Amino acid sequence: MALDLDCATTEYYTGDGSQQDFTYSFEILQTADLHVGIYNTTTNEYDEFNDWIFGATNSVVRFLIAPSAGAGIVIYRLTDIDPMKAIFNPGHAVRAVDLNDNFEQLQFAVEESRCLLEGQQDIFDNRYWQKLNNTIYSSDTWVAADDKVGSTKAIDDEIQVKIADLSTTIDGGLNIIRDDITDIQDDITDLQTNTPTITTTAPLSQTVTANNAYSLAFDISALSPFSGLP
Repeated sequence: MALDLDCATTEYYTGDGSQQDFTYSFEILQTADLHVGIYNTTTNEYDEFNDWIFGATNSVVRFLIAPSAGAGIVIYRLTDIDPMKAIFNPGHAVRAVDLNDNFEQLQFAVEESRCLLEGQQDIFDNRYWQKLNNTIYSSDTWVAADDKVGSTKAIDDEIQVKIADLSTTIDGGLNIIRDDITDIQDDITDLQTNTPTITTTAPLSQTVTANNAYSLAFDISALSPFSGLP
């Protein structure tokens, strides 16, 4: 969950491929303090973008080419505090306007720091694991999920469970194979001890020797397609 630090110096938009003008609602002390960024989906960071100008008013950023549809856009203020607006020297008068300029410059910088902290919290939420909520310990029920990370003990315990399950599966498969081998051996024994019987519709003289060698003789004339012809 992101921190609510009342960030008021950043505006986020999503491009639609045609819109070129985007507004911002905060004040700036000088035009150089306004910055624009485009989200880089490869680095997951905003890249500084310079192809823009101020629009009809100073509260509008106009892109020279419309950002592509789905592009992440950020408009933000980064106030330069070096040097300060007014420099005070010994013996010179301190004017109220100079003090106000300096305090306003510092105030703007403090406001931007709030936005920085808020943005950092978003980065932490999106990129880093939370030890409290996103970690599975050995005392927890194992959950296979992309938004969880296991402690080394939890991972070791889960590996042992997987090995035990795999061993049970392998043992079951081996028992089936053993049963199949036994059945095959029984069939071989039956073939070796029992006299086979051969049935044919053709005239056949059959001789079965003691060692199960066969001597078969067919009446070829009975099978001839010309049999019975004059």
